[in-house]
Amino acid sequence: MKQELSKYRGTEHLAKESERKLGVSVVVVVYNMAREAPRTLHSLSAAYQRHIDPDDYEVIVVDNGSTPPFDPHVFETLKGYFRLIRIDRALPSPAAAINRGLAEARGKLIGVMIDGARIASPGIVGLAAMADKLTDRTVILTLGFHLGSEVQMSSVMKGYNQQQEDLLLTQVNWTEDGYRLFDISVFAGSSNNGWFGPIGESNAIFMRRELWHELGGFDGRFQTPGGGLVNLDTLARAVALPDVTVTTLLGEGTFHQVHGGVATNAIHSMQDAFHAEYMNIRGRPFQTPIYQSLYFGSALFNALASFGDSVKGNLLPEQSQRATFHLERAKASRMQGNTRSAALEYRTALTFDDDLLEAYIGLSELRMPGEGYLSWLARLQAALSPKLYLEIGVGSGQSLALARPPTRAIGVDPQPKINVPFNTEIQIFSETSNEFFARGKMASFLAHQPLSLAFIDGLHVFAQSLRDFINVETFCGPRSVVLIHDTVPWDEVTQRPDRQRKFYTGDVWKTVLCLKHYRPDLDIFTIATPLSGLTVITGLNPISRILVDRYQEAIERFDAVRYADIENCIDESLNLVANSWDNAAAHFEKHGIF
Repeated sequence: MKQELSKYRGTEHLAKESERKLGVSVVVVVYNMAREAPRTLHSLSAAYQRHIDPDDYEVIVVDNGSTPPFDPHVFETLKGYFRLIRIDRALPSPAAAINRGLAEARGKLIGVMIDGARIASPGIVGLAAMADKLTDRTVILTLGFHLGSEVQMSSVMKGYNQQQEDLLLTQVNWTEDGYRLFDISVFAGSSNNGWFGPIGESNAIFMRRELWHELGGFDGRFQTPGGGLVNLDTLARAVALPDVTVTTLLGEGTFHQVHGGVATNAIHSMQDAFHAEYMNIRGRPFQTPIYQSLYFGSALFNALASFGDSVKGNLLPEQSQRATFHLERAKASRMQGNTRSAALEYRTALTFDDDLLEAYIGLSELRMPGEGYLSWLARLQAALSPKLYLEIGVGSGQSLALARPPTRAIGVDPQPKINVPFNTEIQIFSETSNEFFARGKMASFLAHQPLSLAFIDGLHVFAQSLRDFINVETFCGPRSVVLIHDTVPWDEVTQRPDRQRKFYTGDVWKTVLCLKHYRPDLDIFTIATPLSGLTVITGLNPISRILVDRYQEAIERFDAVRYADIENCIDESLNLVANSWDNAAAHFEKHGIF
């Protein structure tokens, strides 16, 4: 027999509540935790949790046969949406109680806390919801901690008790700042590999409803008191699901309170029973799963005490792990809208890995937000509907594939690596642009008509970029448009013509300076589009000889220009304009392009 009580903020009728669509549900199992559970539930309340709308999540408390029953009046002091499910004829294992909570949960993302005696950190629900957006199949894990100076299996034997714990919690005033819990805790045994190692158990594990269904919930065959190894089994099965992304929350966790729990304080004979049960069910001994994890953390990473313990114990993560750590903090900061913090974290990540492509990409997107260059190419293809489109530097074919009928497209690349389907008539020449133009092939395609649109994205070297422009302009008319990619450098290293980093613009930016100097008749502007800008050139003159005649002079002149010479005036030097279609449209209308 079960009884059910419901309490939701701001409403009276369960029927009306059932219509609400929620982002997150958190299922918490309690059993004889009159002291501990109210703290746990406060830590899940809307007054405590950060980074999530109070109306976007619910907490389902499953009372697994407590004597006396869990007091529902506890909810009266809590802000948020809480439900209580009472199971009278409860089993010693919480597996069935959890599955009951999973069945009742209405959120898209569902978190499970098998132990209602664990206080949560303030960002655990909100960051789990953010991490869930990374992929469609994400298993989100949190580390576990024990309150006190040692794991409680040891500290209790030395006299650590509830009274000492109450004093610790009072001293740090955790209800005002839950991150202070890290100051009075240590890694649980299941998390003793630290922030960046695999964990054997997660006491707050989040997955979408569909993944819980695919997993089959908690295995009800685990029937020893406390569920034995059912929670460890659940994590191991979850991370083994096909095509899942495992994500570990940094700077968040759950903190175990002393309450005489079966699992935490189990004697050796009980542990033996747990492992025997696992062996009987799975046919093999339990082993901590090996998996690859992403790390996703808040900019408010206040778990420095625990992180510091790792450093003091000579367990300092590898440089790449530190870089990943700051990279995930940067992602979290961006999701929270804190761009300043995100930029700082990206730059910090680069101090540990100066070739971290994702950090460069993140910084570029922060500096130049909005539509990327492929979106701009798609817009221009649609607006101009060019009869003939020329692309120098095809690569994988992503930009070339944006051409649509009736456009006829020509691609030039000595080593194309096409991995996308095309949508119109396209010819690709596997040769350098110099070879292509030297063979006079372009004229035969034009049939005495000017080239409508050209995109230069070949070698990221100033001399070649300028040569490509000169060759392209000879086939243009007054309504033609030429685009040059990668014209906004990020820093001195990534703009060097001899490639030093995965993120690479080369010194194509010098082409813009050169054209401004020698060809003031051209209309040149650079759209601040991520990742590295898109320069637009109109007002073209196919009979101009200035650059042809003075090519070597121009190369020598602008080869001598250093990145430092424009670093503090990039906008003016490159005629940078905001990432807005209106800015571009005004230039096109000026030249009667549309």
